[in-house]
Amino acid sequence: MNSLECLHYPKRIHFYLLAFTTGYLISDFFVYYFMVGATGAFAYQTYGHHVMGAAGFICAMYMSRTAVVFGSVTILIELSTIFTNTRWLSLECKMKGKFLPVINSVLLFTTYFLCRMIFHTWWSIMFGYPYFIEFLVGTTNEEIVNNLHKSTFAFRACGAYMILVNVLSQMLNIYWFFLICKQVRRNIKKLITKEDGFEKAV
Repeated sequence: MNSLECLHYPKRIHFYLLAFTTGYLISDFFVYYFMVGATGAFAYQTYGHHVMGAAGFICAMYMSRTAVVFGSVTILIELSTIFTNTRWLSLECKMKGKFLPVINSVLLFTTYFLCRMIFHTWWSIMFGYPYFIEFLVGTTNEEIVNNLHKSTFAFRACGAYMILVNVLSQMLNIYWFFLICKQVRRNIKKLITKEDGFEKAV
């Protein structure tokens, strides 16, 4: 297959990847909400992220074909989550030290900028939005029923939702990137002070 066919005809592993990620988002939501009982701005943003993300991946699996490939590749942006979780675990374990917060903040800044600010924006503008808009506007009901064997209402609703959730995700990425920049600045300033460890406030 050529590169265009790879975008239109996902493999079984792509469906597994979306299904696994959806299961993770749902289970993590229940653990974080019912067992941890987290509250506050960051917790509510995480709840929103998980609900919107899980629903988006379910929509992608229903739409199938290119939507599945788009969703699978988009998961690459979660690379930065490694360092977000490292910071959270370090706070919970009350780890001390001047250099660990700085190193983690720089890695978080770098991966977040490259994955979410650059790659996600490029991937959405060059591939995601044109595809979903084409299916919403340029595809007839007959094509959806006869070629894709889907409900026209559900198919178009899923496409509209995926556009919406992707736009909201990019807006949230900008806001979180602003907070990460502030975090990096604070942790670098701590190198020249007597302060130790990670900061609780974002």
